[in-house]
Amino acid sequence: MKISFFFTGTILLLLQSITVKSQTVDEIIQKHISSRGGIGKIKSVNTVVMEGFMNIAGVDAAITVSFSHLKGSRTEYSANGQTGFSIYTDQEGWNYNPFGSNPSVVSIGKEQVMQSQHQLDLHGTLIDYKEKGIAILLKGKMTIEGKECNVLELSWGDMVRQNLFLDSSGLIVKSINFKKAGDNITTTETLFYDYRKNEDGYLFSFTRMTANGEISFSSIKVNRTLPENIFKPE
Repeated sequence: MKISFFFTGTILLLLQSITVKSQTVDEIIQKHISSRGGIGKIKSVNTVVMEGFMNIAGVDAAITVSFSHLKGSRTEYSANGQTGFSIYTDQEGWNYNPFGSNPSVVSIGKEQVMQSQHQLDLHGTLIDYKEKGIAILLKGKMTIEGKECNVLELSWGDMVRQNLFLDSSGLIVKSINFKKAGDNITTTETLFYDYRKNEDGYLFSFTRMTANGEISFSSIKVNRTLPENIFKPE
């Protein structure tokens, strides 16, 4: 009986170890790719235009975010008859805040522009990450918004640039972006909700929570032609 009990216990332990086998980084990324419709669908995205509203301190501001893959982004926000913008390209960037005491177009520093380049990648930093020179570590699991998530730490250059929290289906629930400013590291956190397909059949998060407030998009369009000068401070 003792031998039989030992043998049975050993088998149970082996089965248990197989069950709890940790996923690899590439397995997690493959789930992410599948959840977004496959690699072909992801790589077919060239431009994205997102329109909606952002709530800032109780005030609703209309917001439009336009992207061209690896070329540029323009975020416009309008409230009380005034419109501000933030522009990033692969070389430079500008901010314009009409609600400040001295509104004017301000150039964004080169270091900040270069550190923001991954945000112009419409395919996402997880896609072809090795070819992009990105190192990824699986840092374990964490519960975010009631969902158990795999935590991926992404680094390139001389520092960690991004942490991504992916649920069991491979969707990104939360991101933390890191930027170096002199001796300081600043972080930007975003929570992603309401994943659904747009009219073009692409999967997007239509609601996001940032430090500045909630953003709710009513329209997300893919591969539309953008105005020629959209990434100029005009």
